Amino acid sequence: MDKLKKEHLQNVLEGWQVSTEGTVQQLRDRMKDIIKKRTSEDQKAKHDTKKVFLSQDVCTSSICSMTESIIVSASDTERHFYTIEFTYDGVAMHGLVEELCSYPAECLQVLSMCVNNETLFVSFKGKNEAEKQGELLSIDLTSRQSSFILHNDAALCSECRGVASYLDGVLFCDAGAFQVKYLHQDGSVDVIAGNGQEGNAEGRAENSSFGQPMGVCTDNCNVLSLTLRQDASKF
Repeated sequence: MDKLKKEHLQNVLEGWQVSTEGTVQQLRDRMKDIIKKRTSEDQKAKHDTKKVFLSQDVCTSSICSMTESIIVSASDTERHFYTIEFTYDGVAMHGLVEELCSYPAECLQVLSMCVNNETLFVSFKGKNEAEKQGELLSIDLTSRQSSFILHNDAALCSECRGVASYLDGVLFCDAGAFQVKYLHQDGSVDVIAGNGQEGNAEGRAENSSFGQPMGVCTDNCNVLSLTLRQDASKF
């Protein structure tokens, strides 16, 4: 703390909603006093400062990153999507929980989520147990309106599982087709990896084969990592 510059001290204090006026030494002393006070309060309340304190309890089933300080949480128990914004008060982490929207009536269980271009993409299991698991819907984070994008047993998707943001669209695992596919903003779909046959053939992504892809992540550039029912792969 003694090495922090004035600009950094002011940014931290502003985030704590405390006055940023004064000399560098005054700002440092103010920060130390606040931390000392909050540490004492937490000790009296017997708070575990290694935990994150949420403004309300959430039974989380799935999460994804929205920004550097905000995540989206899905609760199958409560059938709601929430945003949780994290802040640090100098002693412990706190999370402000706000309800985003309710699950659509057709959604039973959220399987995977990601955010791209102010849109939340959700892979979910439907209520009809006779149907294959997983469909894909989008939720506009501004209007909070939801719409179904892909349905199972269709030409573009056999069984949707894991999703990940990529370029201007979303990647999704089509477990039924043994492929990873890319959904463009215009609704068109391209195969990114997998020849459509279950196996373990190595080679270029389009010629490779693997078991059912369940999860996917990407660095949003050139590396794609998968989790499979049997093992893990990288392209």
